[in-house]
Amino acid sequence: MSSDLIVFNGTILSLRSPREIFRWMALKDGRILARGVEESFIPYLGENTEVLDLKGLTVVPGFYDSHVHLVQSGLNTFGIDLREVTTIGKILELIKEKTLTLPKGQLIRGYHLDVTRIEEKRFPTRQEIDQASPEHPVWINSIEYHTSAVNTLALNSVNLPYNIDGIKRDERSLPLGYFTGKASAYIRNRLLAQIDATTREEGVLIRIDQAIRQGITTIDAMEGGFTFHEEDARFIAVHRNKYPIDIHLFYQSFDLEKARTLGVDAIGGDIFIDGAFNSRTAAISKKYLDMDTCGNLYFNQDELDYFVMKTVEEGWQLSLHAIGDRAIEQTLKAYERAYEAHGSLRRCRIEHFELASMNQMKRAGQLGLIISVQPSFEYFWGYPGGMYDKRLDPSLSSITNNFR
Repeated sequence: MSSDLIVFNGTILSLRSPREIFRWMALKDGRILARGVEESFIPYLGENTEVLDLKGLTVVPGFYDSHVHLVQSGLNTFGIDLREVTTIGKILELIKEKTLTLPKGQLIRGYHLDVTRIEEKRFPTRQEIDQASPEHPVWINSIEYHTSAVNTLALNSVNLPYNIDGIKRDERSLPLGYFTGKASAYIRNRLLAQIDATTREEGVLIRIDQAIRQGITTIDAMEGGFTFHEEDARFIAVHRNKYPIDIHLFYQSFDLEKARTLGVDAIGGDIFIDGAFNSRTAAISKKYLDMDTCGNLYFNQDELDYFVMKTVEEGWQLSLHAIGDRAIEQTLKAYERAYEAHGSLRRCRIEHFELASMNQMKRAGQLGLIISVQPSFEYFWGYPGGMYDKRLDPSLSSITNNFR
């Protein structure tokens, strides 16, 4: 049988064994037809076969990204990247420049703001953003997406409930313009509702192209629910099979009936059991160094136990966001009780797992849990004087992302 493509004269690695290496590979209809070392690939060479000489290069299996917010990362491509910004003044300057490129009234989005890098050690206020953008709504996300900063136009457009948790207020009890927890999630959800399907599609296509260029062929897409917007999950559910990579959709909601209508077999992703270190909402065992709090648990144990038991009983793959050691403990207890009742957890997961003790790691292993971690967090925040050091007691900052 002739192939569509033959690659040869290289090192072709296999997942079956680290010592299994091939020198050529024939492909047809996007699948591997044959591989070899010394035997000839001539039998697979046809009149229309493309032949590629690797000239000693190495071919590896496609990479698998286990935690992606595909729609949201796509939408980021149209916003302002604030990762390297170090002053409030620079943030406002970039916002003002962006207003000159967009029609009045169109949302301006800033993302990846790391407040620990900002000289003023705070987010810009609503009034400051108003001065930079009086005619465009502005929405800024912190780097871990647990804090939102907005101007007055954006705030007025979402009809934020007055008593929702997470509103930072001034001495007159008016919103300063930055929000954490439930308030941030509410704002995020309402503003994302204003984005049309065409924009979502354009952003997703950009990110998929970038993924392919980095060798990523499969992603777990964490979409929808209270974390972002329902339309994100519906969009991926409808369109995922037309893209040139494999997309496994996790629906970020407790609504199992809605998950069935989307045709998914996985629930969760970033269903928040706690928050994040940067916003001081990750649930930890010792108080934050710069605030009188140990963070937030968003569910009590009985609530979490009930949901985990129900999803495991019905055969779903479940994934839960737990960053702090208290949140990890609560999540492990819920999984342990479900395991005792049903004997299997169907490859359930914990996302992030940043502050796990050795005991918690051992228990996760005994349960057969998948632990989806982000080693890059140490690069962003784990250096001496970084965010972990600024927020966490030394006994905690010394064991963040304690993996090999």
